[in-house]
Amino acid sequence: MPDYRRSYVGNTWFFTLVTGQRRAILCDDRLRPLLRQTLKTAKERWPFRIGAWILLPDHLHCIWTLPAGDADFSNRWGWIRKEFGKQPRSVVGTAHPTGSLHSFV
Repeated sequence: MPDYRRSYVGNTWFFTLVTGQRRAILCDDRLRPLLRQTLKTAKERWPFRIGAWILLPDHLHCIWTLPAGDADFSNRWGWIRKEFGKQPRSVVGTAHPTGSLHSFV
């Protein structure tokens, strides 16, 4: 196996997240602002830069750059997924599908 040097601290990452059961909720006009606010709060708590973002009805793609010396994207995503997952039922009622997000790095 080649001896590659890998440094993950402060690098740029590409992520794909999908909704639970691929439900088309991310472009819902009532939920999009909640996702935006959840991301804003996460960025205030744990700084990172969003280089690109593509939001589709049942999934999203994004590119993040973490600060130098920081490689903890998993806590950021965990918190975002947890907080956003609480929102849909409280905003659009219990009949609306949940907003759970599943991540793929």
